[in-house]
Amino acid sequence: MQAKDLEYLIELGLKGNHLLFEDELVREVLRSDEKDLVTMGEKNIEEVSTCFYKVLSAPNIFEARQAIFNMPYNIQKVLAFIYFKLIDLSPEESRLTIH
Repeated sequence: MQAKDLEYLIELGLKGNHLLFEDELVREVLRSDEKDLVTMGEKNIEEVSTCFYKVLSAPNIFEARQAIFNMPYNIQKVLAFIYFKLIDLSPEESRLTIH
């Protein structure tokens, strides 16, 4: 993915559209305790890093989504958590965000 793809995903995410993740995963991550997701990420940091790199290296958004779908579910959850943190840190986050 290119930087413009990531920017596009964040713009969509601010509007409540999350193309990279299945709807059920999004709901589960948003209901999850943040501390649990951080701990899960820390315990699996090498796998999370490798998978995050695979997503960023995907040629386009659709292949990035497929790469995520093929990852272990706990890693998908951590990547979705990171994605929501990126949205939260977005300068445009000052607007109302609907996850």
